[in-house]
Amino acid sequence: MCIRDRLTASGVPERFADLLADMDRAIAEGAEDRTTPTVEQVTGRPPRSFAEHAAANAAAWESN
Repeated sequence: MCIRDRLTASGVPERFADLLADMDRAIAEGAEDRTTPTVEQVTGRPPRSFAEHAAANAAAWESN
């Protein structure tokens, strides 16, 4: 079942479900795949990907 169908099945109006499904598709295709200088301006460190963050902090997700 696609996201649009799941949304409408849970009661989301069709037009809004269409909008959300289109946004989800665009994001999956890379529409939001970008960085800006804001992170570095605020933190003083360059931005990094989630994969880089997860690798650098892998121990935080390990169970004891």
